[in-house]
Amino acid sequence: MAAEALRDEKVKVLKSIRPIAKEAVHAQAFRGQYSKGHINNEKAIAYLDESHVPSNSNTETYASMKLYIDNWRWRGVPFYLRTGKRLAVAQSSISICFRHPPLQFFRDTDVQCMAQNWILLGIQPEECIKIEMTVKEPGLEMNTRTTSLDASFS
Repeated sequence: MAAEALRDEKVKVLKSIRPIAKEAVHAQAFRGQYSKGHINNEKAIAYLDESHVPSNSNTETYASMKLYIDNWRWRGVPFYLRTGKRLAVAQSSISICFRHPPLQFFRDTDVQCMAQNWILLGIQPEECIKIEMTVKEPGLEMNTRTTSLDASFS
């Protein structure tokens, strides 16, 4: 676990991010600017109406992306990155949505379709790890429910 080895692993992951094809950019990436509205029942102006912003600015105040990492561990798992200014909640986070398990695991049961499992990595302002997963309820019957784990570091 030397610092250089950790750095090398991070570089490997970054190099494994699947490039977004030009024709798929609009399906996998989005950017925008905040508009006028209300914050805590008070009027808020649009980004373009701010005093320091040119009226023709196309600077984004919100961005989101759906990425895939093409390696054996994360193949086919979408990663969602979202960040922005003046959102309902100020945060930067990474959401990881896992694939559905093969239904053959649940043949001869009442389980038809389960909610997908998620890991949310909170980066800012609250560092946290939140996991939402489908689990089997205790007992002999094959019943499932969604449960959450919240490990906040504050």
